[in-house]
Amino acid sequence: MNSIAKSVVTNKFSSVGKSLGWDDNEEKQEGAEGPSAKELRKMEEQNAAARAKRQDEHVKRNAEREKKREEIRAKYGIKEGPAGKNKRSGSTRKASERDDMDTETKKKADNTEEKQCHVM
Repeated sequence: MNSIAKSVVTNKFSSVGKSLGWDDNEEKQEGAEGPSAKELRKMEEQNAAARAKRQDEHVKRNAEREKKREEIRAKYGIKEGPAGKNKRSGSTRKASERDDMDTETKKKADNTEEKQCHVM
């Protein structure tokens, strides 16, 4: 009895799906083929055009930001630092402090080398 009820229910659902225009066989056939070469080429061209548009917008935004920075520098009399140097390197120490520490550690290393025995 269980198998008979199951087949009746599945047949009812499949007939409802067909009446709504849902056909599983057509979807399987369409998905197996995939997009044609023309469609792939067209999608690649669209992606390239969208990428170029995004890059152009990015360049424009950076130019606007640089213009704002120049206005702020002019307003407050700030000189522009070295080009291409990232000021947000994560270090909070000044360069002179780092140089002083480096020279101190080098001197200590030179002194300890004479006293220590190195094992290879």
